[in-house]
Formats: sequence, structure tokens, C-alpha cells
Amino acid sequence: MAPVDYLLLRAIRHFIPAGWVKWLLKRSLIIQSGTETKDPDTAVTRYLDTLHHYDQHLKGKAVFLLGYGGRFHVGVGLLEAGASKVTFCDPFVTPDMDAARQLSGRYPDYLRVRDGCVNILDPRLELLSQDVRALGDDHHRKYDFLFSSSVLEHLDAPIEITKALAQITAKEGFHIHFIDLRDHFFRYPFEMLTFNDRIWMDWLNPTSNLNRFRIADYLAAFEPVFEDVKWEALSQDVDAFMRTLPRIRPDFLSGDPAVDSITRIVLIAQFPS
Repeated sequence: MAPVDYLLLRAIRHFIPAGWVKWLLKRSLIIQSGTETKDPDTAVTRYLDTLHHYDQHLKGKAVFLLGYGGRFHVGVGLLEAGASKVTFCDPFVTPDMDAARQLSGRYPDYLRVRDGCVNILDPRLELLSQDVRALGDDHHRKYDFLFSSSVLEHLDAPIEITKALAQITAKEGFHIHFIDLRDHFFRYPFEMLTFNDRIWMDWLNPTSNLNRFRIADYLAAFEPVFEDVKWEALSQDVDAFMRTLPRIRPDFLSGDPAVDSITRIVLIAQFPS
């Protein structure tokens, strides 16, 4: 049986109004923001280290950030590190004014906040407040690098969005996607895998949406549209997995506990097909 505290808090998270979620996130109360929001300098370093690991170089390259979370810090950090262009894409959030004011004080040539609006001053920064699927084949730019962090697990149509990302990727474009496979009630990282689709979607799925994709699902989304797809495990929780295993639904299992107990990965994709 599912833990009572899990069921209670998951149900609350499912039905809580979106405005309340935003308020809680901003104050890091109950709901925690991702690395790019909490620690953007670390997020930039993580992208740079991953590029270096795969012998990729940022200097002079155009970057597409999927799901920027309302904060421009990572994009500015990538420009400072040598990117020629950074495009933010997120149809679900508006700019965080407090964070923008703080950033404009540190980098006044990049942006400023005036009359309740963020004005981007540097033409190398671009904000797209639309679904990436709306860009299509005729989008004016192809990107050298496409990055995301804790975004893909929240998508409601990962396969369609992966195809759209491939369409805007340059011929030798390179993707880095950090994916958190856990139930985001982190005390129970595999609990969401114990419920059928109806119960999950109607009662427990948070408003931020967790699609419950496993590693094989992400590979199935990327491999048809990229020639080279690989992944690396970043963390694993064998104990929590084994505790939950008797209740995990078979369709979420690969049959290999060494794979199924992985909690975070980085997915690398290159050469759109």
C-alpha cells in the first residue's frame, strides 16, 4: 500500500491552484525549484563540463534552452562563456521580475526591468514564449546546442516535442538533457510507478506534470530523429527501488534492476536524421 503521507501530499499537489504553486516555488516552501533556478552558476558549469567531456566547444555557437523557468541567469552565463546566441523557450512561465532585477544589477548591458516588464537589451538573447512545436521547419534559426535540465520529465508530449527539437537542430547539432526520473516527492522516488494511468492522472499527478517516462521511453523518442543517442546514469537508489519493486507496475520495468533503479540521467543526442 502507498504511504499515507505520500497519498495526502500528492493529492494536495494535484489539486492546488497554479498560482499557489508559483508562490511556494518562489519561496522554496514544500516545492523546490530545479538547479537552473536555485543555482544557475552550477547549472552553467554543468553544461560546460558536459560539453568538454564530449569534446564540444561553446565559443561562437547558438544555444536553445528548453524551459528556462522564468530566469535569464543561465543564458547570460552561457553568453559570458562564449555562446554567440541564446534562445529561451518556455510557453508556461513569465519572467521572474525579482530575479531579473537582481541580474540586471549584475549585468546591466543584458537586460533591465522597467514598468513591470523585462526589457532584453542584448540582441544575442531571445525569448520565445511559445511551444517549440509551433516553430516548425521554417524557423529562422538552426541551433548548434540544445539544452534542458529537469524539463523532459514534465512534458505532456515528449515524442512530439523531441521531433520538433530535431527540426531546429543544426546538421551537427548537439543536445544535452538532464532528466530526473524520480517521483518528485523525493522521499519516495519510485512511488509514482505503482499507480495505473487513471489514478495517476485523475488524482495524483502534480500540476507540473510528471510523464513517468523511463530510460527506454526517452530512447524511443530520440533515436528515430537523431543518428547518435546515448545516456549516462548520474544517480541511483537501489534500496528505495527494491523496497518499492513489489508494487511497481510491470510496464515501468525493463527487467534489469541495475537500470530500473537509476534516478537521474544525462541524455546526449547528436546529428538530426
